[in-house]
Amino acid sequence: MFARSFDWVEHSFALNRLEALDGVSSEENNTNTPEKPNPPIRTRFQRDILGRLLGKYSIKQQPGQRPLIQRDRYQYDAAGQLITARNAHARVVLHHDRMGNLVEEQLYQRGRGLSQLRHTYDELGNRLRTHLPDGRQLDTLRYGSGHVFAMELDGETLCDIERDSLHREISRSQGALRSRYQWNAMGRLLSSRTEQQQPLVGEPTSQGQQIARSYQYDAAGQLMAINDNSKGLTRYGYDELGRLLSAAHPFAVNEVFAFDPAHNLISQQQAEHNQQKRKTDNRWSEEECQAYVKANAHRPDFDPWLTPEQVQNDPLFWGEARPNRLTTWQDHRYQYDDFGNCIEKISGSAGNQTKKNLEWDTEHRLSRVWIERKKNGNTTREGWGYDYDPFDRRLAKYPLDATENKQKSRQSRPWKSPQTTYYGWDGHQLISEQQQNKHQLYIYEPDSFVPLALVTSEIDAKNQPANALSEALKDYPPEWQQLQHQHQHPEHWAQVLEQQKKYRQKAGVTELKAKAKTPENQQIHYYHVDHLGTPQLFLLFLIHFNERD
Repeated sequence: MFARSFDWVEHSFALNRLEALDGVSSEENNTNTPEKPNPPIRTRFQRDILGRLLGKYSIKQQPGQRPLIQRDRYQYDAAGQLITARNAHARVVLHHDRMGNLVEEQLYQRGRGLSQLRHTYDELGNRLRTHLPDGRQLDTLRYGSGHVFAMELDGETLCDIERDSLHREISRSQGALRSRYQWNAMGRLLSSRTEQQQPLVGEPTSQGQQIARSYQYDAAGQLMAINDNSKGLTRYGYDELGRLLSAAHPFAVNEVFAFDPAHNLISQQQAEHNQQKRKTDNRWSEEECQAYVKANAHRPDFDPWLTPEQVQNDPLFWGEARPNRLTTWQDHRYQYDDFGNCIEKISGSAGNQTKKNLEWDTEHRLSRVWIERKKNGNTTREGWGYDYDPFDRRLAKYPLDATENKQKSRQSRPWKSPQTTYYGWDGHQLISEQQQNKHQLYIYEPDSFVPLALVTSEIDAKNQPANALSEALKDYPPEWQQLQHQHQHPEHWAQVLEQQKKYRQKAGVTELKAKAKTPENQQIHYYHVDHLGTPQLFLLFLIHFNERD
């Protein structure tokens, strides 16, 4: 099978006898010339007799360089549930209970080792408790069919929630503050008000002891105005298609938006120019219309009801000369590869300029960034690399030596740098970031991506469950130490897991004995969000100094 996307990228699909996808080839057809070769990305899928995906192999040829190769492999249990997924960067092991709930997720990551998430559920499948990789415990307290009334971190209350008879949230406590909410009959937020309910611990990040916002909607449910006690009244305007045209702010520059026929955002000056041009264009005579139809009637895509200007503005007729990608915006300039990935971004003027070159893997994930900054005659360069798990979640960001070539940087194992930032995930929620002993924990409203709190702390990496076993095995024979996860490539982990388990049992060391110590200097930052769940500001932060012996 064959398909072509709106930006002229061609996709070829191959199906097996069971009509399951067996392979994909993606390439751009409009610029394949000897001067600019565009090798395709070829992806092959391996399946079992039940049609389940066992492997995915992608390759992209690079002129003058080694080809990019990506290989993902998957395993399933007898019930057909995914239990293992691995690639060159990580291995993810999933454990489920008899009801199919995910009860444990183990991540073996290069440069970091093992991290685990464990979950507990009620009879209805609602999550009640999560044991985090750093040893902390997050509890979600529910009633009835799963409505949340409180959340706790290590037994400390993060928030208490009150609900009305329709189980809509009408009140929430966040540290020293309490927020109250009102809703209309359609379930839209009408107002939110936050007030101090007890003496503050620490200092508020904003002045004043009250935050109030109210919302107004039209009959179609479009937001017409937001009245904020600190920002004033903001009004919004829309066109007949529901696109935002204006935002009038009392204490800031008013915003005006315009769109081209493909709904791309353009400048107001360009929109006014296009409108004026349409007004000044002369109408065709009947003879001109007949001549135009006669000259184009043989074309299969010809529409006699459209003028040449309308055809020019219609994205369906742009073809290979108009890929519909943003190339210039203010002082930013962009270049793209044949698959639509931005490969170069230049910002600023010649004397004060930042240039970024971006590299993408076979799955179109950002793999490397090379940054060059020029300011006052000085030039600085830096590079960053990124790791991903088989579910396309970013696991690590590490520095690269911008003075070395790409092959040398790859051989030096840059992901072991102390400047590496590690990311933790719960499903598709980013729940943690860690660089050395600096740790950030993100907590969300249950079953959503709306942020609730940010917990920052200092953690001794050696005392975390992921590394405690490695510390315990330091005094044992060298052959035991060789089996530690952070020193093994992901491709070798499957071979050593069983042997390492035997050594741990012989040494009397298990994961259950590797307890994490309480984080130091823990700070809890609470988010205040708008009707869409977008953070507006930090309400408050609490500081806890944990004493140590």
